[in-house]
Order: sequence, then structure tokens, then C-alpha cells
Amino acid sequence: MGLYQLTIKDGKRHSAAAAFLVPILDRPNLTVQTGALVTRILFKGTSTIGVEYLHQGTLQQVYVNQEVILSAGVFDSPKLLMLSGIGNAEHLLPLNIPVIADLPGVGENLHDHPLVAVGYKSTQALPAIASTSNLVEAGLFLHSGKSKELAPDLQFLFSPVLWGSSDSAPDVSGSTFICCLINPQSRGTVTLQSANPTDIMSA
Repeated sequence: MGLYQLTIKDGKRHSAAAAFLVPILDRPNLTVQTGALVTRILFKGTSTIGVEYLHQGTLQQVYVNQEVILSAGVFDSPKLLMLSGIGNAEHLLPLNIPVIADLPGVGENLHDHPLVAVGYKSTQALPAIASTSNLVEAGLFLHSGKSKELAPDLQFLFSPVLWGSSDSAPDVSGSTFICCLINPQSRGTVTLQSANPTDIMSA
């Protein structure tokens, strides 16, 4: 158990973008495009050569000399792969998506960590939390069984604020304890509804 480490500068939370990207925005070999929706990865044969994206209603294509790094999260990463022709061919072909690689595992084997939060209202006003707080200050890992040889399967988190059903309650003093299952057994899948990149996926 222990306190979580945070990235802080000048008494404020410091994001990766602020720490590493903003200081080099004027580099000639860097272009940052915001407000864009990547629609697919471009291929020549089975090699990536660029990406296609939608920006202000116009479809753009950008090409690379070396590599494309796909880092779009747990849902959009498989979505982009499938839109680009990498996935289960039985699913892609009916959507008229040319198959680059028949990989049925794309969009499969998804698992999340269910958690339960228990809030405690304080009997007295508590000091305001620091501006550097990530709202989850400390954590504890343990295993639910008696054997100390097993890897932890539970994570407990402590928050110095009282959480409501969907958000924190900043005007009410309290704290929240959260129990999280870190070794879930259930698995899920996501698939495309259509070849339209603006459509949400089916779970």
C-alpha cells in the first residue's frame, strides 16, 4: 500500500502533453493536428504508409517515411484496425471493407475492472483538497484468499472527496473508499456496425 505518484509542476498537475509536447511545438519536424477524427490507416500491401483523417468536414491523408503508431485506446484502437481492414474477415467483408489481414482476435478478449465505491460523509468540515490532487490519493493491493503466494486480485483506493453516483460532491465533506477487482474472468467483444468511422461500435 502507499500514496500514488503524480506528475506535478509549480503546484499543479502536469500532463504529458504539457511536459513533453508543448515545449517542442515549434520544431520543424512536428505537426500537431487537433479536432481531427482518424478514419483509417493507409496501407501499401501489408505495410503502413500513413493515415486518413477527417478535419473540419474535409478528408485528409498524410503519409509517413517510417512508421505509424496506433494509440487510440481500448475501443478506438480495434475500431481503426477493423476500419483499415485488419480484423475478422467474416465481419469485414459484409461491410465492404477490403481485408488486409484476417485477424479474428481484433476487438476480442476485452476485460474491465468492476469496482464498488462506498462514500462516507464527514461529521465536520474538512480542509479543501490540494490543487495537485488526482482525487485518488492512496492505494492498497491484496488477495482475497489466504495464500500469500497468489498475486493480488483486489485493489482498494482512497479518495479524500465524497463521490456521488456520477461525479464528486465538492460541497459535501467526506471521503470515498473504492474496491476494484483486478483479475476479472469475464471477457467482452466490440465490432463495427458499419464502415462509417463516425458510427459507434457494437459491444
